[in-house]
Amino acid sequence: MAQAGVEHITADVTDGDSLKAAVSGVIDRFGRIDALVNNAGCGIFGAAEFTDIEAAERQFDVNFFGAVRLATLVAGHMRLNGGGAIVNVASLAAMMPLPFQSFYSASKAALLCWTRAFSGEVSRFGIRVSAVCPGDVRTGFTAARSFDGKGDGEYGGAVSRALAKAEASERRGCGPDVVARAIFRQAVSRRPKLVAVPGAGWSALDAVARILPRGLVSRLVGRIYA
Repeated sequence: MAQAGVEHITADVTDGDSLKAAVSGVIDRFGRIDALVNNAGCGIFGAAEFTDIEAAERQFDVNFFGAVRLATLVAGHMRLNGGGAIVNVASLAAMMPLPFQSFYSASKAALLCWTRAFSGEVSRFGIRVSAVCPGDVRTGFTAARSFDGKGDGEYGGAVSRALAKAEASERRGCGPDVVARAIFRQAVSRRPKLVAVPGAGWSALDAVARILPRGLVSRLVGRIYA
């Protein structure tokens, strides 16, 4: 929500009043909002059985409800101004949930499902809502992820092994520029894909996974990460 030479307007996606103030500030300064990219997110890693519910709720508050709060605020403005674009950054984990990232996967799946439903509601107003679902990407998200090792002993060290595999895969992932280009294409396209998976390799994996039985896909993912 900023451009060269203009100070940034910051907000807390878990605070509705903060978001309202930020949206109002952007409209006051620029006159309108043509595009919104919901990219705020965080991750927790650990066995679901041992994850504190408070941590899981925080995961959803940032990854899902934060995006919903901002999208619905901006949609009201766009509806009155002839349309716009809303791009929600979900994850390939929304379609292929990851062991020991169950709450992260679930929060992104909720965002993806909500995106598809919300698109059907507001498209009549010229508001284009879509989701970008990246696979592994080389960013600071890997180091910033919260890891709770509780239960690792009970699971025979599977939690820590899965974390090591996930981090290694992310470090080998595509660059953030690949995802940025996909987001930009979605935002400026008059007919964006409802769901876009950036990167040829990840897009191919998604296509194959949609053909295979869901149970087989879950078993294969489990063997890779757990």
